Amino acid sequence: MHEVEPPIEAVHEQIHHAAEHGGERWISGVALSTAVFAAIAAVAIMLSGHYANDATLERIRAADKWSYFNSKGLKKNLEENALNIVEKLGKPVTEKDRERLNRYEAEKEPIKVEAEELEHESKIHFARHVTTTYSIALLQVTITIAAVAALTRRKIVWLFSLAIGVAGVGIFIFALAVEPKIPTKAEEAAQAAAAKHGKAEETPASKETPAAKEPAGEHVTH
Repeated sequence: MHEVEPPIEAVHEQIHHAAEHGGERWISGVALSTAVFAAIAAVAIMLSGHYANDATLERIRAADKWSYFNSKGLKKNLEENALNIVEKLGKPVTEKDRERLNRYEAEKEPIKVEAEELEHESKIHFARHVTTTYSIALLQVTITIAAVAALTRRKIVWLFSLAIGVAGVGIFIFALAVEPKIPTKAEEAAQAAAAKHGKAEETPASKETPAAKEPAGEHVTH
């Protein structure tokens, strides 16, 4: 999965060059702030790749579980067809055969639950990966604007870059601390059932019968 590239070295060189040869004190603050934001961006890039890899691996594991689940269902169907053929031939079906058929059905449910849990975890990791990439983008924009501030000697531009950088750090902390709210399969099914039940209870809008209109030009006389 594609990862966001870290800020280019040329930007840092331009900022440090401006800090060394600039007369204003705040230019040194530009170099310090960009170094801090670059370090945070490097950590965010590493974690973003980690989240993406975990999402991919868990999606693969979920696919393996679903394949195993389907194989259990196929075995059950084959066994059920074989028992039906035996019954049609007039031969007795033993209790052991029935138990084997029931065992296949009982083994499917825990496999299904595990596959759905892996899919849910994959979605959570991918959501964190996406949120972290937003943070990385803001931090890269911060460093670029800071370089423009150092080259043009405009302090207001640097302060603007600091505001963007704080926003990027805030999004990064949010991605680490807050787990994305992604509904499970059971929750999605419950929401769909509730929505369907709500629609079923809705009564159709009553149709109004048009009032009888008095013919034009006809008046009631007393």
